[in-house]
Amino acid sequence: MEARLDLNDLDKQLQASLEKQQAVYAVVSICGSTEEGAVDPLRGVLELRQKYQAQGLSFVVHVDGAWGGYFASMISRDFRPGDPKNAEPPKQTGRGDGFVPDASLRVETQEDIYAMRDADSITVDPHKAGYIPYPAGS
Repeated sequence: MEARLDLNDLDKQLQASLEKQQAVYAVVSICGSTEEGAVDPLRGVLELRQKYQAQGLSFVVHVDGAWGGYFASMISRDFRPGDPKNAEPPKQTGRGDGFVPDASLRVETQEDIYAMRDADSITVDPHKAGYIPYPAGS
Protein backbone atom coordinates (compact mmCIF):
# COMPACT_ATOMS: atom_id res chain seq x y z
CA MET A 1 0.00 0.00 0.00
CA GLU A 2 1.42 3.36 -1.02
CA ALA A 3 -0.84 5.52 1.20
CA ARG A 4 -1.59 7.65 -1.85
CA LEU A 5 -4.73 8.34 -3.88
CA ASP A 6 -5.18 5.76 -6.67
CA LEU A 7 -5.76 7.67 -9.92
CA ASN A 8 -7.17 4.63 -11.72
CA ASP A 9 -9.77 4.13 -8.98
CA LEU A 10 -10.61 7.85 -9.00
CA ASP A 11 -11.05 7.73 -12.77
CA LYS A 12 -13.48 4.79 -12.43
CA GLN A 13 -15.44 6.58 -9.69
CA LEU A 14 -15.67 9.77 -11.76
CA GLN A 15 -16.75 7.82 -14.84
CA ALA A 16 -19.47 6.10 -12.81
CA SER A 17 -20.67 9.49 -11.52
CA LEU A 18 -20.73 10.85 -15.06
CA GLU A 19 -22.75 7.88 -16.33
CA LYS A 20 -25.25 8.18 -13.44
CA GLN A 21 -25.35 11.97 -13.87
CA GLN A 22 -24.36 12.19 -10.23
CA ALA A 23 -22.73 15.43 -9.12
CA VAL A 24 -19.25 15.40 -7.62
CA TYR A 25 -18.57 18.31 -5.31
CA ALA A 26 -14.85 17.91 -4.68
CA VAL A 27 -11.77 15.74 -4.82
CA VAL A 28 -9.35 16.21 -1.93
CA SER A 29 -5.68 15.58 -2.55
CA ILE A 30 -3.37 15.14 0.45
CA CYS A 31 -0.01 16.90 0.45
CA GLY A 32 2.00 15.19 3.14
CA SER A 33 -0.11 12.83 5.20
CA THR A 34 0.61 12.97 8.92
CA GLU A 35 1.20 9.22 9.21
CA GLU A 36 3.18 8.51 6.03
CA GLY A 37 4.26 11.88 4.67
CA ALA A 38 2.65 10.74 1.41
CA VAL A 39 1.82 13.23 -1.34
CA ASP A 40 -1.11 12.39 -3.61
CA PRO A 41 -0.60 12.66 -7.38
CA LEU A 42 -2.15 16.13 -7.65
CA ARG A 43 -1.07 16.63 -11.26
CA GLY A 44 -3.06 13.52 -12.18
CA VAL A 45 -6.12 14.73 -10.25
CA LEU A 46 -6.00 18.03 -12.14
CA GLU A 47 -5.66 16.18 -15.45
CA LEU A 48 -8.71 14.05 -14.59
CA ARG A 49 -10.66 17.20 -13.79
CA GLN A 50 -9.84 18.58 -17.25
CA LYS A 51 -10.87 15.28 -18.85
CA TYR A 52 -14.22 15.22 -17.09
CA GLN A 53 -14.90 18.94 -17.47
CA ALA A 54 -14.78 18.36 -21.22
CA GLN A 55 -17.58 15.81 -20.71
CA GLY A 56 -19.69 18.07 -18.49
CA LEU A 57 -18.58 16.92 -15.02
CA SER A 58 -16.65 19.45 -12.98
CA PHE A 59 -15.55 19.47 -9.36
CA VAL A 60 -13.50 21.48 -6.90
CA VAL A 61 -9.94 20.30 -6.22
CA HIS A 62 -8.91 20.92 -2.62
CA VAL A 63 -5.41 20.25 -1.29
CA ASP A 64 -5.06 19.25 2.33
CA GLY A 65 -1.59 20.69 2.82
CA ALA A 66 -1.90 21.03 6.60
CA TRP A 67 1.26 19.01 7.08
CA GLY A 68 3.06 19.19 3.72
CA GLY A 69 1.92 22.50 2.29
CA TYR A 70 4.92 24.30 3.71
CA PHE A 71 7.20 22.18 1.53
CA ALA A 72 6.17 24.41 -1.36
CA SER A 73 8.70 26.85 0.08
CA MET A 74 11.43 24.27 -0.53
CA ILE A 75 11.02 24.36 -4.30
CA SER A 76 13.48 26.52 -6.18
CA ARG A 77 12.09 29.65 -7.81
CA ASP A 78 13.54 28.32 -11.09
CA PHE A 79 11.64 25.01 -10.85
CA ARG A 80 9.57 24.10 -13.92
CA PRO A 81 7.67 20.79 -14.17
CA GLY A 82 9.22 18.39 -16.67
CA ASP A 83 12.54 20.24 -16.83
CA PRO A 84 15.45 17.73 -16.71
CA LYS A 85 17.41 20.22 -14.58
CA ASN A 86 15.03 19.40 -11.71
CA ALA A 87 16.88 16.13 -11.11
CA GLU A 88 20.22 17.94 -10.67
CA PRO A 89 21.34 18.76 -7.12
CA PRO A 90 20.65 22.37 -6.15
CA LYS A 91 23.48 24.85 -6.56
CA GLN A 92 24.77 26.92 -3.69
CA THR A 93 23.04 30.24 -4.07
CA GLY A 94 24.50 32.24 -1.23
CA ARG A 95 22.77 33.99 1.60
CA GLY A 96 19.73 36.18 1.55
CA ASP A 97 18.03 35.01 -1.65
CA GLY A 98 15.32 32.99 0.10
CA PHE A 99 16.27 29.67 -1.48
CA VAL A 100 15.82 26.51 0.57
CA PRO A 101 17.55 23.37 -0.82
CA ASP A 102 15.07 20.91 -2.29
CA ALA A 103 17.35 17.88 -2.61
CA SER A 104 15.29 15.89 -0.13
CA LEU A 105 12.14 15.95 -2.27
CA ARG A 106 11.69 13.58 -5.22
CA VAL A 107 11.11 15.32 -8.56
CA GLU A 108 7.62 13.78 -8.76
CA THR A 109 6.81 15.16 -5.30
CA GLN A 110 8.12 18.60 -6.28
CA GLU A 111 5.90 18.56 -9.38
CA ASP A 112 2.81 17.63 -7.36
CA ILE A 113 3.56 20.35 -4.80
CA TYR A 114 4.15 22.84 -7.63
CA ALA A 115 0.69 21.90 -8.99
CA MET A 116 -0.93 23.23 -5.79
CA ARG A 117 -1.11 26.58 -7.57
CA ASP A 118 -3.82 25.10 -9.81
CA ALA A 119 -6.00 23.82 -6.95
CA ASP A 120 -9.15 25.68 -5.97
CA SER A 121 -8.34 25.73 -2.27
CA ILE A 122 -5.51 24.72 0.07
CA THR A 123 -5.34 24.07 3.81
CA VAL A 124 -2.02 24.89 5.49
CA ASP A 125 -1.45 24.47 9.22
CA PRO A 126 1.40 26.67 10.48
CA HIS A 127 2.04 24.66 13.64
CA LYS A 128 3.02 21.51 11.76
CA ALA A 129 5.82 21.84 9.19
CA GLY A 130 5.86 25.62 9.66
CA TYR A 131 7.31 25.23 13.17
CA ILE A 132 4.97 27.89 14.54
CA PRO A 133 3.54 27.50 18.09
CA TYR A 134 0.45 25.26 18.26
CA PRO A 135 -2.15 27.99 18.94
CA ALA A 136 -1.39 29.51 15.51
CA GLY A 137 -2.94 26.49 13.83
CA SER A 138 -6.07 26.15 15.92
